[in-house]
Amino acid sequence: MKDRALSLVVFIWLSPLLVAQGAASPSHFVVLKQDTKVPLKLVNDLSSATASKGQKVQFTLVDDLVANDRVVASKGSEVDIQITHVGRARWNNTCTVIEDGWIQFGQPTIRLGLEAPIPLDEETKQVRASDDSRGFPWGLVLFAPVEAPIIAVLSIKGAAENVGHHPPSPSPPAGCPVKEFEMKQGAISDYYVKHDVKLLAERFALRQ
Repeated sequence: MKDRALSLVVFIWLSPLLVAQGAASPSHFVVLKQDTKVPLKLVNDLSSATASKGQKVQFTLVDDLVANDRVVASKGSEVDIQITHVGRARWNNTCTVIEDGWIQFGQPTIRLGLEAPIPLDEETKQVRASDDSRGFPWGLVLFAPVEAPIIAVLSIKGAAENVGHHPPSPSPPAGCPVKEFEMKQGAISDYYVKHDVKLLAERFALRQ
């Protein structure tokens, strides 16, 4: 009886040590730092004339994404970014531009299987803080280039309320200066890791 009681005491005393040994130590983790630059390459041509709200646009990583010398995501890995709004180019009967084409993207993430997805942002923390202080709405909006003397001023919030699933734009009459937004295959867009992400090191290979 005395031996059994002693065994029970020893087990209870050792249990916290066993739990601590089974848990991953800080050295078993890597941290992908906030504002790590993540260039993405467009896989296919994109145009505001044919794009649609909800469409997923495919990009790939330009370089390996590395944290503490571990390759978190390999070069060429796919990243899908959803289109949240599309503005078609518009003009009137006299070819006066009402609005050039534009596309608004949602927030992209890099998915890593068992690990939590890595959120990306088109701006660094410092730039986001500056935009927030000025009351800018969130969302990456890409406009068709506007040539002088035409100056386009667009309220993103107001435009978003009036944009839904629009049919593709017809071709404007010859000579109209209206432009759809276009992004060519292979175009590079820079994104940044939105916040620190803690990852289990053993799931990722060392960089060669």
